[in-house]
Amino acid sequence: MKRELAIVVVVVVSATFISPAIAQQHAATLAPPNTAQAARLRASASPRTVSPLYTRRDTWYEFLLKQFNPDDFDYGTWLEQRRQAFLDASLRSTYFHYSAAVTMALFVLALLYAKQRIDHRRSMWITAEMMTDLYNHDAYSRQFAREAIQKYNDHIERCNRAVETGEHG
Repeated sequence: MKRELAIVVVVVVSATFISPAIAQQHAATLAPPNTAQAARLRASASPRTVSPLYTRRDTWYEFLLKQFNPDDFDYGTWLEQRRQAFLDASLRSTYFHYSAAVTMALFVLALLYAKQRIDHRRSMWITAEMMTDLYNHDAYSRQFAREAIQKYNDHIERCNRAVETGEHG
């Protein structure tokens, strides 16, 4: 499979480089020196004469390109004209600079707002954690105080019973 693909690639590449050279040789030997002379020869020929026997044929890639662009339209010039019109309407316009500056300012403001919001959320999260820690410490302290008070009350209760028992007998 790879060997067949390599053969096809070699044939296409060689045909690409060889066919223009052959076409140029045929054109140099068969065609008149320039197109103006060829046009005069065609115009001066009598209507009874047939077309020349040897005409230059297009190469395979010229034929293929004519299928896509039959009118021989120059897309490069058209694209350059459109590019210049775009540059005139955008980069060279003062309104474009104003709009770009305003857009950038709004973008920076949006970024600053997002940062402020993130920082505020972070500080609120830290505050909530601190408040949770304080609440847990308060709950633990209250529970420990209740247990200490309960122990003290139990001790005092026993002491009072001992004193009452000693008084009664």
